[in-house]
Amino acid sequence: MSQAAAHQDEAEQLRAKYTYTQKVRIRALRGTGRLSREEYCVYNVVPTDKNTKKELVQFKGRYENKGQIVEYSRPGEQIRDKKIDIDAGLLPALRDGLINDKDSRDGLAKDLFPLISAEEKKYQYKLEGEEMYRGRAVYRITFRPKKEFEGFDDEKTVWAGEALVDKAEIQPVSVATHMAKGLPFLVKTVLGTNVHQLGFAVSYARLAKEVYFPVSYGGEFYVKALFLYKRTFTISLENADFRRGEADSKIIFGQALSATDR
Repeated sequence: MSQAAAHQDEAEQLRAKYTYTQKVRIRALRGTGRLSREEYCVYNVVPTDKNTKKELVQFKGRYENKGQIVEYSRPGEQIRDKKIDIDAGLLPALRDGLINDKDSRDGLAKDLFPLISAEEKKYQYKLEGEEMYRGRAVYRITFRPKKEFEGFDDEKTVWAGEALVDKAEIQPVSVATHMAKGLPFLVKTVLGTNVHQLGFAVSYARLAKEVYFPVSYGGEFYVKALFLYKRTFTISLENADFRRGEADSKIIFGQALSATDR
């Protein structure tokens, strides 16, 4: 896993050579399952030395109000004549928190997928077996926090999960996480807030030798807050149309690799 973390660090540096298109959809569903609000964004993404720069090139939003679906054109636009519209502010905040981490090369929150050097030390790992995934041999590995790192403090973690790691290049190709423990009792009783089914998954594609990039990402969780507010949130992300900046070339996800890249 130390090798995988080191290779992930190197892959993050190699990603700085690529620009790409990112599509993000986030939804809030009421307790009945009906749509409350949805926002769809398309970005042009350009990595910088330390993180990523995103330009919003397309936006579509819609919300339900009094049985009618209303479309809108600005992120977080509130429902007219409604004094309190929690979803209007919460959807953009969740999107930014989950896919726009300012300290991450690809924008994904680093502590959700603990296969980089800064997070690897916090976990204990177990090799569950070997299998084939998309035509390549992989290790299947489970992980959970070490006891001394389990918790909600800044330097601790609550995530557990499973990873598939490419056997030849020791690079993760799929990672799924879920909460290893629930919210503190005090939070649930005093603030009336609880979170269920909190989990995320990311898949990586091999663009070239030793160059792995997250191409799909998704998560779903249920929130009950203030004893009245109930929502199921879903988020999905797709990265595609990769372009290598140093050369005038273009890589489309799913396109066969040349012999020199294999």
